[in-house]
Amino acid sequence: MKRIFISTSGYEKFAMHFDEIGIADIRLERLSQPNIIGNIYIARVTKVLPELQSAFVDFGSRQEGFLPFHEIPGFTKGTIPVHEGEKKIIQVIKEAYGTKGAKLTANITIPGHHFVFLPFGEYIACSKRIPDHQKEDLKNWCQKFLSDSEGLIIRTSAQGREGKLLSSEIHALKQKWEMILASQNEGKVPICLFEDALIPDQFLRKKPLDSVDEVWFDDAETYRRCKEEYREVQQKFYWKHHDFPLPFSLDVALDQVLSHKVTTKEGVTLHFDSTEACHVIDVNSNHFRSHHQKEDFVRKTNVIAAQIIARHIRLRNLSGIILIDFIDMKKSEHREEVIKQLSNALKNDPLRTEIYGFTKLGMLEMTRKREGKSLALQVLQTSDEQISYSLDTWVYRLERKIRELGKGQEAILVDIRPELLKRFLELIPKKRFQEELGLKLFFREKSNLSDLFELIYIGTKEVAKERML
Repeated sequence: MKRIFISTSGYEKFAMHFDEIGIADIRLERLSQPNIIGNIYIARVTKVLPELQSAFVDFGSRQEGFLPFHEIPGFTKGTIPVHEGEKKIIQVIKEAYGTKGAKLTANITIPGHHFVFLPFGEYIACSKRIPDHQKEDLKNWCQKFLSDSEGLIIRTSAQGREGKLLSSEIHALKQKWEMILASQNEGKVPICLFEDALIPDQFLRKKPLDSVDEVWFDDAETYRRCKEEYREVQQKFYWKHHDFPLPFSLDVALDQVLSHKVTTKEGVTLHFDSTEACHVIDVNSNHFRSHHQKEDFVRKTNVIAAQIIARHIRLRNLSGIILIDFIDMKKSEHREEVIKQLSNALKNDPLRTEIYGFTKLGMLEMTRKREGKSLALQVLQTSDEQISYSLDTWVYRLERKIRELGKGQEAILVDIRPELLKRFLELIPKKRFQEELGLKLFFREKSNLSDLFELIYIGTKEVAKERML
């Protein structure tokens, strides 16, 4: 059974997708690490760099964004399409990474379920997965809803849908753009005009909901909004605040997904390591048979590894340069088979991947488009052999524990390390949190705890106060 779980009731939102094998996808969105990809801002150009064919733009982030000239509608080579101090509507297409600011575009896209509306597109494009004989018919049909300056990307899911449903979505996307334009004069510059939430919006848009059996929500408002938005599949949507039917907790899922070492039931071992420059995946197996069987066994092992690697690349949200050290294969046809298996396994990845083949040293080179931080960068504080979670991750773990165990209780007493308490109070509005749960939180600072926190007592306020002493 294929199921999706959307949790938006806490200060850390998460989404998990399960298929017949297990966890197929996992995404987190935190107040401390807000997702800005897809957001639209009215911003101000702060510096124009003709020699770099780009401009720096203040859109309200700590780092200024980077706007290439070719990402500005109407740009022609040899011209300077913006000037310092100019107000500009921009969209984030790549988050800041290291010392590099976010990459921006002024070629705005408004995403929907079956289409992506391009206010300045001037073209209509179809998903590669739509058969060629259907593409022209779809393009011609869509053209009548667009002006000459507008464009559209037709998603695979548009195939076979009723015309009324599709035309309604195009009108809704155009209306959304009009509302964004109308709001640009409200307030100071820079300001966010449109927020494209990672969870649930982006996560659900990227899923083939027709092939999903159930979608579960733990927040009533999110559930109602998504049912309204996804009317075609709303019968698959369920809401349950208490006893959310996750197969296992987010904490267990993170422990599984982020392990440096993954061993399959076939005995294939994968080691995942990351540096600033690239991600490296090493394939091993101790299950070789006799020498004459070794070559075919290596081929089978690498084929299995390719399928698991593709899954983990998506699960861990690895991006940029990825090097895979498969077990050495002497025959070129075996190497080609492994490349084919990896390519097939990556077909359903919504992010663009490129496989460049094997190097002279026998490493397979590939790249994956960067979209947001990797899962490890989001939740870990080091990349040591042992998983070491960041303070923020511990804060949200404590929040979930309090939500889970505090139902119907008056108070919770927590022993907590000082550094974690400091970060907890920075990320979680304590007063609002207590009012939301209807309980009182008591914290005792202790520097010598083996873990960063320990729940000492759950029950009445009187007893919790006494045990504080």
